[in-house]
Amino acid sequence: MASSGFFKEKEVIDAVRKGVLNLYGIEGLSLIDPMLIDFSEGQKGTLRCNTSHLREMRATLALITNVGGQSAAIFVEKVSGTIKSLRKNQSPLSNARQ
Repeated sequence: MASSGFFKEKEVIDAVRKGVLNLYGIEGLSLIDPMLIDFSEGQKGTLRCNTSHLREMRATLALITNVGGQSAAIFVEKVSGTIKSLRKNQSPLSNARQ
């Protein structure tokens, strides 16, 4: 995430769900099924979604501009087929996005 502030896990997942609802409605929310798997209180986390709706999830994240009342942008750093392989190869967020 790019922002001058830090966020709580609930603020981030609320922003993601609200974004999905705004773009795709309640049916889209149930199909995409976004879930925040882990989140370091601040700016980095792992988001899980239905892989057949990855494009929709990425579009939603690109359009989020506000999290918890603060301006913010969410960037996709990595995509993986499994959470296990994602954690195995996890790297720190690049300086360009901080």
